[in-house]
Amino acid sequence: MSYWDGEPGPLKPVTQLERALAGHDGPVSAVAVTPDGSRIVSGSDTAIRIWDLATGHLERTLRGHEFSVYSVEAVAITPDGTRIVSSSYNTVRVWDLAKGRERLILENHPDIVEAVAVTPDCARIVSGCRDGKVRVFDLASGDLLHTFEGHYSSVDALAVTPDSARIVSGSAGTVRVWASGRLECELNGSGYVKAVAVTPDGRRIVSGESGGGGMPLVPDHSILIWSLARGELDFSLEGHTEGVKALSVTRDGKRIVSGSADGSLRIWDIETKAEVASWTADSGVEVLSCCPVSTDASCFVYGDSNGNVNVVRLLEDQGPTKPATKPRRPKTPPPPPPKKGLFGRIKG
Repeated sequence: MSYWDGEPGPLKPVTQLERALAGHDGPVSAVAVTPDGSRIVSGSDTAIRIWDLATGHLERTLRGHEFSVYSVEAVAITPDGTRIVSSSYNTVRVWDLAKGRERLILENHPDIVEAVAVTPDCARIVSGCRDGKVRVFDLASGDLLHTFEGHYSSVDALAVTPDSARIVSGSAGTVRVWASGRLECELNGSGYVKAVAVTPDGRRIVSGESGGGGMPLVPDHSILIWSLARGELDFSLEGHTEGVKALSVTRDGKRIVSGSADGSLRIWDIETKAEVASWTADSGVEVLSCCPVSTDASCFVYGDSNGNVNVVRLLEDQGPTKPATKPRRPKTPPPPPPKKGLFGRIKG
C-alpha cells in the first residue's frame, strides 16, 4: 500500500503479485486469458496449460506439439472462448478449450511459426512465420486462404483490427498493415518488432522495440503508438531498458501493458502518455508475454523466463491519503473543522 510521502505529486497505484503458477519446464513465451476472465492459457516447452484464474488450479495440460527442442511460441483464444490456437515449429494447432481435444493441424509452414492471431469474427487464423510470410487460414476448415509476402525476416508479431478487415504484422525494421489481399501501408523506422497490438477503437497500432536501431529520435526499447489512418507515429512511451517482448491494450482502450527483457511489466495511460505503474520480476528474470484480464481492469497476467505464469493486481485508491501541503495553524481563534474531502482519497 502506498501513501503520500509529504511531497506534492500524483499517487501511483501499487502493483501486487497475487500468485505465481509453476508447472512449465521452460520459459513461458505465450499467455492469453479467456474472454470471460475465468481461465489462463499458457504456452511453453511442448505443452499448453489451462489454469483457473481465480484459484490458480491447473485444470488441463494439452500435448501435441512434438519437437522438444522447439517450445510453444504463441497462443490465442477465439473471441467466443471455445477454441485455443497455438504454434510451435512449423505447425499451428487448434484445440477445443472445454474438452482439451485437438481439432485441426495446419502444416503449411516451412519454418517456425512465431505468432498467431484470430480474427474477431472467429472466421480466420493468421500466422507469422520465420520465412517472412503472413498466412491466413479458414478457422473452420483449415484451408489456406491467403499468403502475404513482403517482410524480409521473421514475422514475430501479429494483431487484427476489431472489424477483422486488417492484419498488422511486425518484423525487423517495419510494421505492415494488410487488407483486401494486399499491403495497405508500411510503418517504417522501427527496430526489431517483437510485439504489436491494436487499440479497441481500431484507430491506433502499438508496437514494441527490441533494439536494432529504430527512429533516430526514439530510444531503443520504446513503445511506439501509430495512427492507422495517417500511417504516422503519434508518440512514443519510454521506460524499458531492454527489448519489449509483449504488448496488449486493455478492453476499454485506456491503458497499454508491456513486458520486457528488463524484467518489468509496465502499465501506461494512453491519454496522458504516462506510466501508471510497474512490476519488476526477480533479478535476471525476463517478462516474455503478457495480457490484461478483459473482465477486470486491475488484473494482468504475464509469463516469465523462469517458467512461471504470474498474476499481478493493480491496487488503486488505497484508503485515505495525506494532503500535498500542510494547512497553516492560526494563533486565534481555533480553526473550524476541516471541509469535507480535505483528507479524502487522491486517485492515481
